[in-house]
Amino acid sequence: MEVIIYSKADNTPKDILLKQISTRVQAVPMMLFDITELSQTLDIKDSNETILVVLISCETELDALLENKTHLLNIRLIILLPEGRYDLVSKALTLRPRYLGYTANDYTDVG
Repeated sequence: MEVIIYSKADNTPKDILLKQISTRVQAVPMMLFDITELSQTLDIKDSNETILVVLISCETELDALLENKTHLLNIRLIILLPEGRYDLVSKALTLRPRYLGYTANDYTDVG
């Protein structure tokens, strides 16, 4: 099983998330920082063997994922929204994630 983490490069909670996930999986998760790179990577991955963890930092980032949602149809998806952004929940749920959470914790629920 492969884990891919998508986040903006300057999104500091990604380091905590990477550490938490790395303690739970054997392979080191792949980190992607660009939506185009994410789409290209998902095109060549086996959707049955891939888990995508998306660390959203703003609504614009979520909108970009929604524009590329055909790449996410068969992927096991975990979405982490910014703390307090309850207005993004309905948008995020249209991507049909397996788990939806917030960034203001230690990510033990994700790992």
